[in-house]
Amino acid sequence: MGCPAEARLGATLIFTITTHDPDTGVLTDADGDPSYRVYEDETGTAILTGTMSKLDDAATTGFYSENIAVSVANGFENGKTYSVYIEATVDSDTGGMTYGFKIIPAQGVQKNVALSNFRFTMVSSTDHITPVTGLTVTPIGTGPTVAKGETPSPVSVTV
Repeated sequence: MGCPAEARLGATLIFTITTHDPDTGVLTDADGDPSYRVYEDETGTAILTGTMSKLDDAATTGFYSENIAVSVANGFENGKTYSVYIEATVDSDTGGMTYGFKIIPAQGVQKNVALSNFRFTMVSSTDHITPVTGLTVTPIGTGPTVAKGETPSPVSVTV
């Protein structure tokens, strides 16, 4: 798997590695769990650090995985590029590798932090990709503030 080239803000990013004996190239478990550091653009301070865990240890050798929350709270921003630096030691020899990925905007309906405004994208019914432009959203009637779990006033969408 490696690491996807793109990640959406609010999603989970999963990255994996395999470790090898540096002398023979044979798959070998690391001396300890590999560590990782995530950097934004070329900033010299990591925004996230941690250790990876073995994945399917009973059936694999030297296979490690980690998942991280791609969230604003963890320091991620739309449009930014990030590098994952991974370091592992096998037979007392330390090696490293990097992956890169970019944060892309989430698609579809998204509530903002205030939970009062919405952003949505309508796509063409012909190709299901092309965004529809020139939309007008008009509330049908007015009502009190909607509490969690209640049904909001309907809206009319015209093109």
